[in-house]
Amino acid sequence: MEQERHIEAEAARSGATRQNVRYVLAISLALIVLAFIAVYFWGGGSTGEETQTISTATPAEQTQP
Repeated sequence: MEQERHIEAEAARSGATRQNVRYVLAISLALIVLAFIAVYFWGGGSTGEETQTISTATPAEQTQP
């Protein structure tokens, strides 16, 4: 059975210590937020039908001028 091999962190990463992942995640999150805002403002869930108002007046109140 082999013993565990311990290597330095620098060697394990092949010398790559950049923080690109943070930038990719931040940009992706910003794009998702912008997409949700766009859908909200441009009504992604609307069906194109007109909305109807519901009257709470009684029939007697509706017939009076």
